[in-house]
Formats: sequence, structure tokens, C-alpha cells
Amino acid sequence: MRHSRLEDDPVIHTSIGGMGFMASGNHMKAAQETYNGFIKATTWGTAICIVVVAVVVALIA
Repeated sequence: MRHSRLEDDPVIHTSIGGMGFMASGNHMKAAQETYNGFIKATTWGTAICIVVVAVVVALIA
């Protein structure tokens, strides 16, 4: 269920209220999937950047 306002979201509301930023048990699987996706994207992005830099350096040299 999507919330239209931040105040209506219980996870964000407790985070704003000072309870912390940890996901509740119900949201933990989604949080882990998001984190794993971010790590994969970062890894691939880093590898692609290294290849592009190597090609540019080879062209310049």
C-alpha cells in the first residue's frame, strides 16, 4: 500500500519521531533486497568505470 503523505507512513513517522531508522520486521526483507540491489549496481558501475578509464588512458597514451 502506497502512502501519499510521509506522516501517514508508520516507518517514516517513527524515524522522524526519533525512534531510529531501522526497518521493522515486516519491512526487513524489502530493505535487504534494496541494499543488495544497490551493492550489485555499485559493483557493476565501478567495474564499468574502470574499463572506461582504461580505454581512455589507452587511447590517450
